[in-house]
Amino acid sequence: MVSIMEACKKYGIEILELSVQQDHVHLIANLPRGMTDIKAVQLIKGFSSYLLFRLVPNFRLRYSRGNLWSRGSFATTVGFANLDTAMEYVKSQDIRHSGNYGL
Repeated sequence: MVSIMEACKKYGIEILELSVQQDHVHLIANLPRGMTDIKAVQLIKGFSSYLLFRLVPNFRLRYSRGNLWSRGSFATTVGFANLDTAMEYVKSQDIRHSGNYGL
């Protein structure tokens, strides 16, 4: 999570909500003017993997091809009307993925 936060900081991407799961990440962010969502994903994936591999050299052994992130991604824009709903969805990811719905 720290590597994602550092990548966002480096490129001026404001994190509004972040949830890191075992096999995927949910991120709601405010992008700098002119930056596309595709470019933001590329920058975050690239710099966060660079940081992890630099800070934990043996971590690269687990990813022999050098690819920490999968090739795919999904990005969409969220209007102000739906922002609260989207942020609640991201906040609830720990509960959704634990299997303890409403417990």
